[in-house]
Amino acid sequence: MYKILLHLATLLFPCFIYSFSFQDFDSYQGRVSKQEIENKLKYLIKAKESQNYFLLTDDAFTIYASLEDKQKGQEEYYLILGSSNALPTLKKSLANCKIAIDPGHFGSEYSHLEQRFVEINFQKKLLAFNEGDLTFLTALYLKELLEKEGAEVFLTRTKKAEGALSQNFFQFLQTHPDLWLTKKTLAQLFRGIYNGVDLYARAEKINTFKPDVTVIIHYNAHDSEGEKYTCTTDKNYNMVFIPGSFGNGELKEKKSRYEFLRLLVTSDFILSKQFSKIVLKKFNEHLQISSVAPSDGARYLETASIEVEKGVYARNLALTRLVHGPLCYGESLVQNNLAEALRLSHSDTEIQGYPCSSRLKEVALAYFQAIQEFFMQQDEP
Repeated sequence: MYKILLHLATLLFPCFIYSFSFQDFDSYQGRVSKQEIENKLKYLIKAKESQNYFLLTDDAFTIYASLEDKQKGQEEYYLILGSSNALPTLKKSLANCKIAIDPGHFGSEYSHLEQRFVEINFQKKLLAFNEGDLTFLTALYLKELLEKEGAEVFLTRTKKAEGALSQNFFQFLQTHPDLWLTKKTLAQLFRGIYNGVDLYARAEKINTFKPDVTVIIHYNAHDSEGEKYTCTTDKNYNMVFIPGSFGNGELKEKKSRYEFLRLLVTSDFILSKQFSKIVLKKFNEHLQISSVAPSDGARYLETASIEVEKGVYARNLALTRLVHGPLCYGESLVQNNLAEALRLSHSDTEIQGYPCSSRLKEVALAYFQAIQEFFMQQDEP
């Protein structure tokens, strides 16, 4: 499935996939220290196998296309180390700032195909909603708040039940009939192929916009003894993801090695950490929900992530890897927590004419205040 995904992404976004060169980092020659590289590697590398693709010495950091190339000393890129760069100066207000917002998933009629819905029977009532619609309405309200302060805001999708691709799922299948030969179900094709290609489209649009900061909005769900979208849990927590935690095989592609080096030499990782810490703090304050803890049993935090500090994790998701600049991939609340499901399914307000839960405005306000604080403060990394 991954090979098919990469092939289609290459056909649809040839510039995004191929229009990069390691020479983009020539301006960093002699401007990155060994200490800086070592500090970031702790959070960028999850699997020992990833060390097959690089070598750090006192004088240089070298990227290799394979273990065989490393053994032969055949480098892909050679970076001379020196002294560290100062972090860029941040703007002091939202006026004229460029903010990208990605409302995660698709929602509405696609929510079952992408398996991002909640349907819980409670006291002879069905508590029903889907993550894609929650993220979209949250993004609309956040955009409204930001634009009132003079920010320029870009949304990767502007309607329910759509992504960043120009074709919807069924149009996409008509254009690529060979996908039926894979004998996959509609849900498998949606999640394994269409959604993956759409993530490339979202990243390309964000990077073309060149934002000062990017917010990737998601809501969480917790695995319980049954199906997490129809069974309740007593767990409820917030978490945020930043770039990093490259696992087995995740530096095999040249594009991934390019993004890996970008995270090592630019300020993107440090600023993403700073921003995401603030977002998590605002989540906890506004929502009155704590950061995730090891006892909560979110298994992917152990298997696919690296803890930066409580509630903040490096994770090599498509958008944390592909989007350039400071970012926060937010996962607020647990949708299938019964108390949250009751609140999220109850329409007590509206956003641009859409009836919805006031909980969404609380989440949007947390993001908004975090963005404000991020641009106002100048923290040390």
